[in-house]
Amino acid sequence: MDKHLQDYISSNFKYEDGKVIRTVSKGNQKAGSELKGCINGKRKGEQYYATTLRHEGKRYKVFLHVVVFFLVNGYVPETVDHIDGDSLNNEPSNLRGATHKQNCQSRGTYRNSLTGYKGVSYHKATGKYRAVLANKHLGVFDTPKEAAQVYNEKALTEFGEFAKLNIIK
Repeated sequence: MDKHLQDYISSNFKYEDGKVIRTVSKGNQKAGSELKGCINGKRKGEQYYATTLRHEGKRYKVFLHVVVFFLVNGYVPETVDHIDGDSLNNEPSNLRGATHKQNCQSRGTYRNSLTGYKGVSYHKATGKYRAVLANKHLGVFDTPKEAAQVYNEKALTEFGEFAKLNIIK
């Protein structure tokens, strides 16, 4: 988000009681009205509330989680991460600044995972389960649970608070 748009947002909106509120009337949008967004994206976990702002003849598509983070914290980080993984939960307590790499580290298991665990795949050649973290081979194991546990331990060490851990069943 460029500085010009940040200035516009900070002078025309505020975050209050879980809502982004317009502070200045513009056209048919009155001061005190809520800035709402439409869900952008088709897949659960990849959907975000987005809206279009018009300013000085230009249209800007903005994501509401970025606007909320900016209004509450006063800056726009490289990426805004949803701590609980729910991309539609834009409460300030659920948002944190992150680098692109950190945001990728906090992603969950892929939908097409055959094992149900992040960082774990079936290794046909050995008939065992392989654990991998950030393209680093962590070993092969008899069960997917064992591989997931090793992944979790290494992810905590490598990624800290941004680690998305497997729930071992």
